[in-house]
Amino acid sequence: MMSLREQMQQLIEKKGIAIGKLSRLADVHYETISQFLKGESEMTAANLDKCFKALRSYEPPADVASSNEEGNPNTKELGSQSKS
Repeated sequence: MMSLREQMQQLIEKKGIAIGKLSRLADVHYETISQFLKGESEMTAANLDKCFKALRSYEPPADVASSNEEGNPNTKELGSQSKS
């Protein structure tokens, strides 16, 4: 089973959403999300809920969705950041 961190990272990559945009949509501080994704800190249940709700409801623009299928370099960069 995937951890919440892995599930969030997977949704971020799938949707092609920047952490800054997720931060604004979820009303969760950028650093809170960033540190959670890097494994540097945990996140409260309330903030996890807000982030996952924002990710589930976010619909990327059509041009972003199609570029993700082709290997968007921006989403690959997110994946490499979370492993550091």
